[in-house]
Amino acid sequence: MARSRRAKKAAQFTLERVLSHLDNKHPGLPPELRQRFGSEIADRLWSPPVSLGQAVGIVMSTYVRHEQTDYDTLMRKHKLTRDEARQVVKAEHDELLKAWSKCEIAPPVSPDVKSPEGLG
Repeated sequence: MARSRRAKKAAQFTLERVLSHLDNKHPGLPPELRQRFGSEIADRLWSPPVSLGQAVGIVMSTYVRHEQTDYDTLMRKHKLTRDEARQVVKAEHDELLKAWSKCEIAPPVSPDVKSPEGLG
C-alpha cells in the first residue's frame, strides 16, 4: 500500500522513454542536448508527479532561460524581477524551443516521385 501512495506522489522516467519522447517531439534538438536532457530527466524523481511532457518542458525551458539568454544578467546586473526578466527573454526563449520542435532535415523523396532531372 505504501508503494502505491509513493507512486502517486512522484514520477520517474526511463532514459529510453525520455530519449524516444525527445526524438518524436523535439527532432531539431542538438544531439549533445538530447543526451544531456535525457539523463537529467531520467535521473530525477519528479515530486510532485508530472507527465513526461511537463518534465521535458521544465528541463528545456530552464536550460534555455539560464544558458541561452541574458535572463540571469538581467536579474543580477539590471535588478529585474524574475517575472520581468522572463518577459524580456520570452521571445528568444520561445523561438529556440520552437526550433527544437521542428526537424530541419528534408524528408526523403517518395520512390514513386521522379526527380526534376528524370533520374528518379
